[in-house]
Amino acid sequence: MSHLNAFHDYRDEIKAGLVLFLDPAEFGDSEVSRGAVPVQGGHYFVCLGRSGTTLSRWFPVFSTNDGTKTSLPGAKAGIDHWTRSESFYYRNQVWTLEDAVVNAAAYADAATHQGLRNSITLPPDFENI
Repeated sequence: MSHLNAFHDYRDEIKAGLVLFLDPAEFGDSEVSRGAVPVQGGHYFVCLGRSGTTLSRWFPVFSTNDGTKTSLPGAKAGIDHWTRSESFYYRNQVWTLEDAVVNAAAYADAATHQGLRNSITLPPDFENI
């Protein structure tokens, strides 16, 4: 694990619309949607919300569209690197992560801190991606 960012416990911040820069190499045996090809390397991930008390659902977003991705709707907030570009996602890549996995994978999220996190306001029906 890199030391780009001091360890932070995100448990109390995890909710729908939170955006963290996560390294999927830290995901281990976490569950990804059936048939999805897991993303490689650090990416912004958007939280869809909680699934119980220690699990949450996340999907990676991309700054380019290869024709197979969907444009991400919603209003962005946070640092310029996140807010100034359009984002796209694959409809079939959703990860279910333990809080401890989110904490470990977010070591690369050095540009944000509590009180200044990246986020997106997703449409009410968006959880059904």
